[in-house]
Amino acid sequence: MILLIIEEFIESIQSNIEKIYDFTTGVKASDFLVDEKIRHKIDASYFESIIDEEYIDNNINGNDIKDIIIGSILINEQEDDFTRDYMGTFLGMYFSDEVIDTITENNPMQVLGNRNYLAFQTVLEETSHLLYTMHALKFSKPCSILELELQAYVDSFILTILHLQKMAGHVHMGYLTPYISEDAEFLPYLCEESKQRYEIVSRTCPLYCKYLYDSHIKKLEKNRFKREIIDFYSKSQAGKLQRIQDLRNI
Repeated sequence: MILLIIEEFIESIQSNIEKIYDFTTGVKASDFLVDEKIRHKIDASYFESIIDEEYIDNNINGNDIKDIIIGSILINEQEDDFTRDYMGTFLGMYFSDEVIDTITENNPMQVLGNRNYLAFQTVLEETSHLLYTMHALKFSKPCSILELELQAYVDSFILTILHLQKMAGHVHMGYLTPYISEDAEFLPYLCEESKQRYEIVSRTCPLYCKYLYDSHIKKLEKNRFKREIIDFYSKSQAGKLQRIQDLRNI
């Protein structure tokens, strides 16, 4: 029962993403949620690669790494209690107790505000990560972590707009400002490689999101908008970055 609301929210996100990009994974993303009964037992090794070792040594014990991660997808070559098979790769989706509780107590499908906006964004991003990984596996397409992050940023921007339009009939720009601003703050525990990825995302994706909003969304150019974002979705990491660079050169 505790997971029911977040499961419904994930299913709503999946429905929108698959409709927007005209594909289907053939599975329910919510089925890949780590079971609430074993969530606290998840192996911290899943998260060690994104956290700075010095930060771990100075601030937390190894067993507590997962306590500072609010959301992540899990990718494994072998099945374990936290992942499920998808086309030969084992995937899962983890959210912290804080995110689960926030979504449960402040259902973003009913109201969106300061109390649940971070949790809302977290679930959007991780669901995007999971579905994009599945899309890559289904079409035997190589996929980097940076590519996942670039797409998740754009997906979250688009889905936030759709969500607000459905709930309120209009889009409050205050919710979109984080997506079109290049002022980014990075979590203190990220390793250098993770920071470099997020720096690239923060230098590129706001420009693309602003382009989508100004050139397509404000002008109600639905057909052109759909063609543009489907094309972006299909591009590799290099293709996505080149598309954004092309916009910078205009």
